[in-house]
Amino acid sequence: MRVKVKENIDQYEIAKLKKGDFAAFDLLFEKYSHRIYYFAYGYLKSKEEAEEVVQDVFLKIWEKRQSLDETLSFKSYLFTITFNAIKKVILHAAKRETAFQSLKAELGEIQYDQEDAIQTQEFQKTIIALIDRLPDRRKEIFLMSRIEEKSNQVIATELSVSVKTVENQISEAKSYLKESLKAYFSLWLFFALFY
Repeated sequence: MRVKVKENIDQYEIAKLKKGDFAAFDLLFEKYSHRIYYFAYGYLKSKEEAEEVVQDVFLKIWEKRQSLDETLSFKSYLFTITFNAIKKVILHAAKRETAFQSLKAELGEIQYDQEDAIQTQEFQKTIIALIDRLPDRRKEIFLMSRIEEKSNQVIATELSVSVKTVENQISEAKSYLKESLKAYFSLWLFFALFY
């Protein structure tokens, strides 16, 4: 019931935002900006870059306000925009190694020798690209689990789905990533990441 009420509040504020209501924009910013900040910081490990992601995301929301659909999940839409903004920073910012360390930590500690270090940039690009190819709901669940470190029960409650659905989506995402990574990395790295 609580999730439904929150969704209805978002729908109401988005309907006002579409008409250029600054107060509605401020309410949505207050509601979601901290979560976006910590989500971005989890990847980037940089206060400044995380703050820039928040600004970029809400600037895009304002610019695209008239095309928002209040009948769809604003949270999912916001999540997608945020992930794309983070991806852009990771792929194009000078601090590639910092972003990679964050991704590496989420997938498990991996020890690299010098030969493996050469693959760091390729690994970084590959992981981001593979996660981005996941279906939207699967991507959202996987990142909530691995980046936000939420339990399956919490994810199920927040997204109004069953725990079994969450488990299945995480399993499908991991299977896809495992199979895809085999083409890029040695077998020992594959096992280090997932076993």
